[in-house]
Amino acid sequence: MLELSDTQAEIIRVFLDKYRDESNNISEGIAGNKLEEFGIVAKTFRNNRNYFLKNYFLRLSKVEYHGHRNYFYFQITRLGVLAYLKWLYKKSSQDIWLDKDFFLLLWKHWGNLVDIFGDVLFDVLEKTIDRIEIKPQWILQIQDEEVYGGKLIETILVPLGTIDVKLYREYDSPQLQSLPEADAWKSTELFPSLNQEIDNKITSRFTFLLFFNLLNSGSDSSEITTLMFPNRVRLFDFKKETLTDDAKEQKKLEIKKFIEKMEQNTDKLFSIILADKDLHDLMKSTVTEITESLNNRKALKIMADKLGLSS
Repeated sequence: MLELSDTQAEIIRVFLDKYRDESNNISEGIAGNKLEEFGIVAKTFRNNRNYFLKNYFLRLSKVEYHGHRNYFYFQITRLGVLAYLKWLYKKSSQDIWLDKDFFLLLWKHWGNLVDIFGDVLFDVLEKTIDRIEIKPQWILQIQDEEVYGGKLIETILVPLGTIDVKLYREYDSPQLQSLPEADAWKSTELFPSLNQEIDNKITSRFTFLLFFNLLNSGSDSSEITTLMFPNRVRLFDFKKETLTDDAKEQKKLEIKKFIEKMEQNTDKLFSIILADKDLHDLMKSTVTEITESLNNRKALKIMADKLGLSS
């Protein structure tokens, strides 16, 4: 359900860019009628506003009363950020990025991750975006309108050797604030940040999944193989392709170096995780959760051992 049209993604991007004000403080949000200052037609936002609110991509953050009108201010949510990343991924954009406001623990180590993995980091980031989905518990089609609600259902795809395992988790139903009627308030009203637990879970899950995929990229043969081509390391069928002996040896050496590099990256990443208590706790708790869900300790044994989960 993390779906955005191009127009909706353009709107969401404005809320991402303006999440902080000119003083670098978290802003109180953007009023719908102020979006025209950023190139968004007011009517276009109004037409999409309910979709953003019902999907919990935006939240009502403030209401101001001026004259005989209420001005509604909105902020981006973690789910809105994830929806935008999904849109970027599907557009095959090279502009995929992460913001420290929404992924603080991940951002803390981002510089090291870039240094260690280089372009591979962004290949794995795309995989991670594709391997997480969060949608309403039920979706109904009533005439030409979709109606949905209930709890949020999270699905993550965990690659374990030759199989990909889907794991599900339920979140609470997000508390959705209603827009007040005109003249309902005669003064400024600020709303506390609702659904903070949901936001925290989304942030933690995405952070775990990216680190898990990075660790897996250097320890799982199928993951290593899929990362070779985008990094200009192409596997050859040495029996069918016409290559000189020197070219074959050079190609074998190139593949060997790439695999060794990925394995070294994994070792470096384990060191980073073990040195950061918050990150270590996150990885341990989630690996334990997955292991218990699958009732198959062997599938995660190497990772569990290095994270200190062995009995």
